[in-house]
Amino acid sequence: MNRLFIDAADSEHVIVRIEKNGRYFTHKSGAKQKGSQVILSAINSLLVKAGMSVKDLEEIEVVSEKGSYTGLRVAAAIGNTLSYALRIPINGKKGIFVEPTYQ
Repeated sequence: MNRLFIDAADSEHVIVRIEKNGRYFTHKSGAKQKGSQVILSAINSLLVKAGMSVKDLEEIEVVSEKGSYTGLRVAAAIGNTLSYALRIPINGKKGIFVEPTYQ
């Protein structure tokens, strides 16, 4: 299974992970990076590291509970866009958009 995982709930750090057939490639943003602004570049660099194309992704999972308002919205927007464009499931459901919950 080739899966993309995005966690932008923490306003300080964003975690992007790609799982490729049981191997994990992870990026955690540093303190000087602006959380949600690094998601797309992190996805791209992890895809290159894993020797994959975005078309190789089969599923997306986005953390959508409790966290930074902006981070959750940006992560949901990126996940939903990729899910729609690639026609792959997001958070285990095909054709369903992730709606972040806020605290």
